Amino acid sequence: RVDELHIQKNNAASELEKTFIQERIGKLTGGIARLKVIGASNGELKEKRDRAEDAVCAVRGAIKHGCLPGGGWTLLKLMNVLKNDKDVVLDQVLIPALFEPVLRLLSNVGVNDDEAVKILEPVISSLSSGNPDAATVYDALEGKHVNAVQSGILDATPAVLEAVRNSISIASLLGTLGGTVVFKRDLDLERTEARDSAEFLRNANWNPANERA
Repeated sequence: RVDELHIQKNNAASELEKTFIQERIGKLTGGIARLKVIGASNGELKEKRDRAEDAVCAVRGAIKHGCLPGGGWTLLKLMNVLKNDKDVVLDQVLIPALFEPVLRLLSNVGVNDDEAVKILEPVISSLSSGNPDAATVYDALEGKHVNAVQSGILDATPAVLEAVRNSISIASLLGTLGGTVVFKRDLDLERTEARDSAEFLRNANWNPANERA
């Protein structure tokens, strides 16, 4: 019956019909959740709806394929495994690329390069354990190191895999080009704004999970 509903959903004539069919599939497969997304403008509504869809897909992926420690820990673990390889491409391209999302995460909350080195020391130390349950990550919202599993800072396995695959695909495409055009960024200004925003959220005791819901 569920397979038939999936076929009907793919052939549905409108979004409303797809929604009703999806609800029936949810009831038949053991549960359903309804997310209400509210925004002050069309742009805000679209952004929040996209975030909600990303969250739903991540949860579905985690249920089906499992989850990994978040906060960039999995990418750092992969980087740690590859760093002893003598391949030039790995050393000069892939390893720095795996490290970049973690640096970007810290930069988004106003952490500079010197502070990032100190913050990442406990995280990198936990890589040697080889046990994901003991993974130590940096909670950017709270500004402290925590256990990834116990704190619920997790990434869906398919999300991590697709991020790596897509990045490699785009990098391979850029490697065939003669050049690219980039714009210079004011990193100091971005870092200051990110730090002020993170401090405001901590003081306001704001929960991003509630906002996405």
